[in-house]
Amino acid sequence: MTSTSADGKNVASETPWPSVLRIASGDEFQQSVAVAQLAVKLCELKMAKLTGPPEKQNLDPKTFLAEAWKLIQNAREHVLRPQSNAEYLAEHGGSDEAREKVLARLLRPRWQEAQEKYAKLVGGYRCKFEMGVQLITEEKRLDRAMPWFRKYIRSLVEPEEQADAVIASLGQKGFHVSQLETHRLYFKEWKRLEKSRLAQASRKKDSPTQKN
Repeated sequence: MTSTSADGKNVASETPWPSVLRIASGDEFQQSVAVAQLAVKLCELKMAKLTGPPEKQNLDPKTFLAEAWKLIQNAREHVLRPQSNAEYLAEHGGSDEAREKVLARLLRPRWQEAQEKYAKLVGGYRCKFEMGVQLITEEKRLDRAMPWFRKYIRSLVEPEEQADAVIASLGQKGFHVSQLETHRLYFKEWKRLEKSRLAQASRKKDSPTQKN
């Protein structure tokens, strides 16, 4: 880019660097204005309490910006509420992931209560393997609990060798109490379905059609 000097000669000049708005976001600007306005108000309140002119002259709204922002944050806590389960589902279109999160939210107090119950029962937050298996299967005798528990784990983990490795690892480490209620609920539903499957298989086996 060139310009003309007073004596008519062309003089090279540097192209000005582009400029942008200091605060490009409208929302950010509005927040900044709100904090600045509140800082001015706080400064005015402080000034009204002072009696001597020299003290008033030394007050600057800039020194109240941090206090103004803290006040806005505290006010925000009073106007917000947790989103309801229905609102959350509607916002996410009732997706499977949203339903799972709502279900987990509903069950969380129950799990926490169960965790404390088990912690008192076993005297800590880790439970020995044998007791954990009996609590999960709700069987008082270990010789009845273990076959069910083994089948349950094998239904979750494949191949069978890997499932047995998981059981062996649990046998050494035991259970954390947070695992007990989760496994108990899953096991209860799995056992109901497994018993139904076995009953159907038995009826088919004993039916006249199968015998012929």
